[in-house]
Amino acid sequence: MRKLDGATFSNTRQREGYNSEGMASMTLGEVERYLVDFLTTTYHMRLHSEIAMTPRRRWQVGLLGDGIQPGAGLPEKIADAEKLRLDFTPCLERTIQRYGVEMDKIGYQDEVLYRWAGATDPNDPKRPRQFEFRRDPRDVSRIWFWDPEIQRYFAIPYRDLSHPSVSLWQIKAAKAELKRQGVLDVDEDALFKAIARREGYAEEARAKTKAARREFHRATRVKPAPAASAVQEPQPSTPSLREEDGLFDTPPIIYGDIEPAEFQR
Repeated sequence: MRKLDGATFSNTRQREGYNSEGMASMTLGEVERYLVDFLTTTYHMRLHSEIAMTPRRRWQVGLLGDGIQPGAGLPEKIADAEKLRLDFTPCLERTIQRYGVEMDKIGYQDEVLYRWAGATDPNDPKRPRQFEFRRDPRDVSRIWFWDPEIQRYFAIPYRDLSHPSVSLWQIKAAKAELKRQGVLDVDEDALFKAIARREGYAEEARAKTKAARREFHRATRVKPAPAASAVQEPQPSTPSLREEDGLFDTPPIIYGDIEPAEFQR
């Protein structure tokens, strides 16, 4: 990545005199495609000095063996790809109120939450119960609630369905703009008005500068999120991830039937 235009390097000394922002030429989506292509067509196919084989070959040997070392065998197929994707999106914990749930000044509500409104911690009745929610930073028009009894995710939409789909980056940028304007008490209405203003500015200027092009890309790359599917059986929980840990923009590649003959070749 350091060889690409716009690289930020490891420290300010390396970056001295280099305008990373001005030199950047890729949108976030283009960087994602670049990384996936590099990993699948270059890194996994290239001889690794530490293991004296390609990572792809090492994976094959680990699963199926090589005549000397026995393989671990193929793992079970993923029963619910949508649950797996959601398990690896950022996790937040919230209490559930009669009005639903609030995140970043935005309200969410659905009838599936009603029975949990005002719930207390089963281990400490004096404390409100925290529930697990997931969201995709690219589109926060809905969040996913993990029902601890039914053991499945439920999609929870905006409380005000008239709001447009926006990304977490748009929300943060709008909050920063309102703060610069001296607005201290930001509510949902003010937040979406600020987002709309910024989208208008970005669209006007997107043909003028690279920075504006990236801003416009962020505002228009939101994709409708698929509805969560039911989970037949409880599955082991996945360690929670903080939103600042990074992006989870590309669903994992899940392999299906693998023929041993293919690996032997």
